[in-house]
Amino acid sequence: MEERIIRQLKECGVDYEGTMDRFLNNEGMLCKFLKKFPEDGSYAQILETVEKKDYAVAFRAAHTLKGVAANLGLESVRKHASEITELLRDKAQDEVNEQRLAEELVLLQEKYTEVCAVINNIDS
Repeated sequence: MEERIIRQLKECGVDYEGTMDRFLNNEGMLCKFLKKFPEDGSYAQILETVEKKDYAVAFRAAHTLKGVAANLGLESVRKHASEITELLRDKAQDEVNEQRLAEELVLLQEKYTEVCAVINNIDS
C-alpha cells in the first residue's frame, strides 16, 4: 500500500498499526478487506431505517457496522456507529433521543465518507 494512502488512513482515524497486527502484517489481506468495506450494506441500512424510524433494524445495522469497522481499525467510524448503537439499544421508538441520533448520524456520515474516499484510492 502506498505510504500516501497509509498516511491518509491514519489522518481519518484508522488504527493502521493495530490493524496490521490483527492481520499478521499481511498488507495484501488488509487491502482486500478494506476495499470490501464500502460494499457492506450496514451504513445504508442505518440511514434508511432511521428515516423510517425502524430503530430495531437500525440498531442491528449500527451494531454490525461497529463490528466491521472495529475489525478493520476504522476507529472514527466505529466510534460513531457505537454511539448510535447505544442511543438505540433497548429503546422503544418514543424513547429515542432523535436530536442526538441525528447529530451522530451527521458525524458518522462525515467519517464514513472520508474513510471510503481513501479506501477507494487503494490500488489493486
